[in-house]
Amino acid sequence: MDIAKDKYNVYSIEQQLYADSGEIYDIQDYLGSGGNATVYEVIDCQGTAYAVKILLNLGAQSLSRFQQEIRVLREHNHPHLIKCIDEGTITATKEGKKYVLPF
Repeated sequence: MDIAKDKYNVYSIEQQLYADSGEIYDIQDYLGSGGNATVYEVIDCQGTAYAVKILLNLGAQSLSRFQQEIRVLREHNHPHLIKCIDEGTITATKEGKKYVLPF
């Protein structure tokens, strides 16, 4: 399956995400994208739907902000913030090269 931030950043990935926790998520529908990432609906093995954000801009500053976002979401439990359920990386290919994309 292909995921894209824009016409210059198209990556091919598998249909499933394997999180650090061991959970497997099946990618369903494209939900949207922004300056650094693309968001998809995923479903776990119990049938629960979640949104997953896959970082496509792999610059040092973008990666640092993404890691900070995960840390903040894990540290705060607030009704106006989304809850970080899981995280991991996925191997993707772009123009014959392999990349590791965090989610």
